[in-house]
Amino acid sequence: MNRRAVLSVVLVATLLATQAMAERLVRPVTDVTTIGGPVGACQVAFRCDPTITGGNVAVRQALVRFDLQGEPEDRALTVRVYPVTAPWSFGVPRVVYDAELWSRTEVDLRHSGPVVMDLTNLVKEIVEHGMTSYGFVVAAGPAAEGMTQGEAARFSGLSSATMEVTWRRTPESPAEAQHGRQGQRKAAVHRTAAQQG
Repeated sequence: MNRRAVLSVVLVATLLATQAMAERLVRPVTDVTTIGGPVGACQVAFRCDPTITGGNVAVRQALVRFDLQGEPEDRALTVRVYPVTAPWSFGVPRVVYDAELWSRTEVDLRHSGPVVMDLTNLVKEIVEHGMTSYGFVVAAGPAAEGMTQGEAARFSGLSSATMEVTWRRTPESPAEAQHGRQGQRKAAVHRTAAQQG
């Protein structure tokens, strides 16, 4: 077997072993608070720090599990979860969040009990790009217009929720890898232009 074939086999085996060695982080949800008035346009904010220290990581999945509270209703509620982008205090009337970055979850209000919100894309951004995590805000509808006080009360089970993040170590962060590829492309374009000029 030639040297390239051996290196290829070793590289593939290493990649497969790295993917199989995913780790799991479980963090509690804290500071659950309803933001907004009793008439409507409520949002639910909570803190949960998904930060993983000690090197470059790739997030595979991030789920928040909680029990839906209150009386069942014969409908579903579409919610969006956004990352909070500035410090906030428990009980504040408003939080600042990134409206361009969100996860969507359909919550079946016909029952009380277990609900899973998939926040993988949000946590990937926070962890893989080194963003500071200030928490998350849950809002109803596609324009984050909020939910009624009764709908917000159904999310009170978040106070005993957990976030489970499945991740693995990588040789370099996805952001560094992307930046490196972009830098290599720019350098190649610059060299080509210089050679032609």
